[in-house]
Amino acid sequence: MKDTLRKRMLNKRLVLSREERERKGVIVLEKCLAFREVRLAKNIAIYYPIKGELDPLPLVNMISKSFFLPKVVGRDLKFGRVDGVLVKGAFGIMEPEEAPFTFEEMDLFVVPAVAYDEEGYRLGYGGGYYDRLLKKKLPHQVAVGVCFDVQLVGSLPRDPWDVPVDVVVTESRLLRPAVSTKILA
Repeated sequence: MKDTLRKRMLNKRLVLSREERERKGVIVLEKCLAFREVRLAKNIAIYYPIKGELDPLPLVNMISKSFFLPKVVGRDLKFGRVDGVLVKGAFGIMEPEEAPFTFEEMDLFVVPAVAYDEEGYRLGYGGGYYDRLLKKKLPHQVAVGVCFDVQLVGSLPRDPWDVPVDVVVTESRLLRPAVSTKILA
């Protein structure tokens, strides 16, 4: 069921033109900048976009913070500076060559997804990397899901290990899941 939904949602995202994705992406990122938690964060983990994902990299030039990208290390994610040397890593995704930082050192995570639902649960690519990371999230850390409206569904199938993000931001919606203990303002 998840595989079928994943393919359908990837196709919906890929129908958007590059110009549409860029325009809508900037709207989403500008909404994110309004959050107090983003303004207070020192270390922000973003991701390198693939397969038409919303591109969070412009954030690096929109706000003065330390930005990090994930690197797959075994079954976990470590983090390296976004301005360091990037190499093609696991799954063909660009990642930092060096990743000496752990998830505990991050204040905020910008989390990619194939789809999100209205309760903040995500459908990823099936590797479970972000699920494992979100499960370990510390009380001070905030997870912000970003996607396009076409990636938002009412409800996704869930497994026991699935963990929602604290807020989902699209170009026209802002969803604060009832399960979140964070108040993003």
